[in-house]
Amino acid sequence: MKTSVFSTGLTALDLREAIRVTADLGYDAIELGGFSPHLTLETAESRTAEVRAWLKDAGLPVSALSLTVEYTSQDEATWQANVDETRRFIRLCEKFGTRLLKT
Repeated sequence: MKTSVFSTGLTALDLREAIRVTADLGYDAIELGGFSPHLTLETAESRTAEVRAWLKDAGLPVSALSLTVEYTSQDEATWQANVDETRRFIRLCEKFGTRLLKT
């Protein structure tokens, strides 16, 4: 069996430190939360290579990308923004070596 940590439990740490701690604790992978202070959409898109280097240095694959989005909003703009964010993260999954996006 392989174990993975969801980075939401490590929000007191920045992303780089969360990756390092997860590896140091002996977990097999990390599930990256798509929110601050971890893998925001901006970070995922603009710092992909840097984050991938941190993961490689730690020997830690990504088990999933996880979002906190709301698809039931009655506000059209909020709903559309969440759908757009999800689509953009879907496109990023391959870059982070995972096929799993959780919402």
